[in-house]
Amino acid sequence: MRTWCWISAGFVKFACEKIEAKYLDWQLIPVGKWDVLKHGKDIVIVAIGPILDDLIKLSDEVEIQNNISVGVVNARYIKPLDLEVMNAFAEAKVPILVYEEASLISGLGSAMLEYYSETGQTVNMTRMGVPDIPIVHGDIPSVLSSLNLSLSDVKNEILEIVGARINE
Repeated sequence: MRTWCWISAGFVKFACEKIEAKYLDWQLIPVGKWDVLKHGKDIVIVAIGPILDDLIKLSDEVEIQNNISVGVVNARYIKPLDLEVMNAFAEAKVPILVYEEASLISGLGSAMLEYYSETGQTVNMTRMGVPDIPIVHGDIPSVLSSLNLSLSDVKNEILEIVGARINE
């Protein structure tokens, strides 16, 4: 069930969508802490929002079909970043795929890259998100597909990243 609302904050109005909070279990969530939904040793997908359910299913599919261990992380906070989790990624040398259904500019992936650059850590990170171009509006699956952000595109990116790593 989806409902839309307007929240007024002074001169700014925000549109928000009511979604089911599946990963919260109504517990206190420390500010800035990400949730590792699924551990993976070959690649980790970092994402936020309702797409997480689909990414977990996709990771299971890739593991079964391609014998690739895919982790999924709910980066529920973009600011502050979860530096503990990010440092663990860098230490493990695991490829990171950041999936955003939002602008690549100044998004989660950009913030992560800035942190890694500032701390001198080397990571293998790929970002998938909305480029800085005019977007034709439509239903969500069609728009994501037109931007090469469908689940099929994510699967292909995973296979390409892990395949390139194996062939190094």
